[in-house]
Amino acid sequence: MRSLPSPWGSDFFPSCRVGYTKPDPRAFQAVVDHFGVRPDRVIHVGDDWACDIVGAVESGIKAVWISRRRQVPADSMVVDHGVLVATDLAAAAAHSTHLAAGNLE
Repeated sequence: MRSLPSPWGSDFFPSCRVGYTKPDPRAFQAVVDHFGVRPDRVIHVGDDWACDIVGAVESGIKAVWISRRRQVPADSMVVDHGVLVATDLAAAAAHSTHLAAGNLE
């Protein structure tokens, strides 16, 4: 399973492994702690606005929302927190690659 997100993702962290469920900030903090990095050096990709995007942003993590052409629930979060919107996983990978190429700071 860990190789599935490669080369765009380095691992996955299901709630059964970290002990917390999204959007609990501790779920995101477990990932930050695992890698020993600052939250702003992590990119979270997800398709559930409340769990994935709100949770990541509230944890200080960059977020890419897979919209599947749904309307953005909170435009202000996109503008204020730099949430990137992708229509599908391929577009999310492109956004993640762009962020990881030096735009995380």
